[in-house]
Amino acid sequence: MRYINMQRLEVQDNWPPKAWLERVCKVEEELRKVAEGESRSAIFKKYSKLWSELKEDYRQLSHGKCWYCEVCTDGMRGDMDHHRPKGGVTENPAHPGYWWLAFEWRNFRFSCERCNSLLKDPATRVVGGKQNHFPLVNNDESRRVLDICSYEDLFDEDPLLLDPTNPGDPQLLTFQPDGRPGAAIDEATAPIDHQRVSASIRIYNFGHEVANRKRRIIYVFIRDRIKDHQKHQAMLAMDRTDTAARLGMRSAVEAISQKIASDAEYSSAARAYLDMFRRDEPDWSWIKRLLLTVS
Repeated sequence: MRYINMQRLEVQDNWPPKAWLERVCKVEEELRKVAEGESRSAIFKKYSKLWSELKEDYRQLSHGKCWYCEVCTDGMRGDMDHHRPKGGVTENPAHPGYWWLAFEWRNFRFSCERCNSLLKDPATRVVGGKQNHFPLVNNDESRRVLDICSYEDLFDEDPLLLDPTNPGDPQLLTFQPDGRPGAAIDEATAPIDHQRVSASIRIYNFGHEVANRKRRIIYVFIRDRIKDHQKHQAMLAMDRTDTAARLGMRSAVEAISQKIASDAEYSSAARAYLDMFRRDEPDWSWIKRLLLTVS
């Protein structure tokens, strides 16, 4: 998961598109007039193309990657997830869903089907996927918003799931060398953040074996490029005129840079692995510089 700055949409001219907003206003009026339940579902279905019309703008914000797991969506349909689900809430069956946010562009998150839909991992037989999940910290339903409010009032809910549009959330997630996701913070010192990571791994399907396997490949790649850098660094230390050694070091740095850049698939895992090696060897200042300069 990488931070997605949605303000990059707001600063664009004519965002959201004026014609789109005008249609949304009419649909929202229609929503407010109908009873809850099936009537609202029919309206969602009837006007579902409205959020699909914005999908490519959201896809481009993440260089074509899922906002949650960072899988490349080339060749995929891709979903516009309603972060606060519009038609119901799994954790509170009595909740009508955040129906008034069905066409609120700030509630959209671009997602792959594996993160957004209930799917079974063929390898583990575990079912994951966000769908209508939206748990709150400590299951405190007294904080859940039940009816129309301003978008800013929603932040008092204390959501449990990590949100890629919250700059502090992606850094709570890390990855093990075998590709498995985990918490970057200690449970004893930050129990709520640890709980949020655990719930997000399960609900967003972060531990799907396909993703784990791809992250394992990235770990091996980062490890081997660091070994290449070490080897050529040692060669250069013995002979400062060794051009091949300089080129070897540069090649290793460039290869790692491509993996940790924001447009690379699973770049957050690549960054976690690179930082793992940096922490093991604090004198490797070049790794620290790389993490700071490549965004």
